[in-house]
Amino acid sequence: ILPGQNDTMGIMVLKSRGIFTEAKWYWIGFGAMIGYTLLFNLLYTLALSVLNPLGDTHPTMPENAIKEKHANVTGENLEDPEKKKCRKLELSGGANQNCATSNVGSSSRRKGMVLPFAQLSLSFNAVKYSVDMPQAMSAQGVTDDHLVLLKGVSGSFRPGVLTALMGVSGAGKTTLMDVLAGRKTGGYIEGDITISGYPKKQETFARISGYCEQNDIHSPHVTVYESLAFSAWLRLPSEVDLVTRKVSYLD
Repeated sequence: ILPGQNDTMGIMVLKSRGIFTEAKWYWIGFGAMIGYTLLFNLLYTLALSVLNPLGDTHPTMPENAIKEKHANVTGENLEDPEKKKCRKLELSGGANQNCATSNVGSSSRRKGMVLPFAQLSLSFNAVKYSVDMPQAMSAQGVTDDHLVLLKGVSGSFRPGVLTALMGVSGAGKTTLMDVLAGRKTGGYIEGDITISGYPKKQETFARISGYCEQNDIHSPHVTVYESLAFSAWLRLPSEVDLVTRKVSYLD
């Protein structure tokens, strides 16, 4: 209570805002909340009972997309039946006019620059990652020189196949990704990491691939899209024009 005043600071603030301060308004507000809760739940129940549903929210996947997805998983060669038929006719020497027209039509639909893109696979075998034993653990009596974080992990990532790396917190998911991407500058890495069967060379891998770390540094002056666009532009050859960089590649 301020000197010379009968009301507390809170009451004075409420009065200055034009809010009622009588005790009866506590119960009026409580009753209003109960009324609004009952009213809105009643309207929500009536809407669900009377209104028609919006329909199936699951998007339908075209048959071609399903076949392509299955081919990516199984590694099968996916080819259009018409193209396969024309290929057989060409091999037998009996290609007709329809095949030639189809080839011309498919080539005429291609517009702009076609960017070179090679699908690569990444495989790793018996990957082991260890760091120097922390002093805190050494003080507790641990005699080992190194603390092993990854113990003989093997696996592969195929192009066009979404692979989920799952595990409990602290299992080493982020550590494994950092090791495969070459972001670990300290510690000791053992094992084989290959790109489409060839040993991974970090200089080349960093130039042709992008990797977003879990805790990465992002400039506050650019958007995420601008950062991805700039990173993609750096990996394109110099002969790619600006329009192709923006439209054909990024979008």
